[in-house]
Amino acid sequence: MPLADPVDPRSLPFEETLTTLKSLVPLPLQKPRVGIVCGSGLHTLAAAMRNVVEIKYDVLPGFGKSTGAV
Repeated sequence: MPLADPVDPRSLPFEETLTTLKSLVPLPLQKPRVGIVCGSGLHTLAAAMRNVVEIKYDVLPGFGKSTGAV
């Protein structure tokens, strides 16, 4: 497998992002029936749900820091 280009975040292997997500999501929630990715305009949607796991983009390999207002 070729090494990721440290300059271009799109070159990171998808598996690396999945591994990071698995380490951040509790085991019982790793096989969800529904997953929702909310933009800054829908961040309050999580308050109406159970078993919510919020993961900031900037902790995921290859994702940048979100610049949306909260």
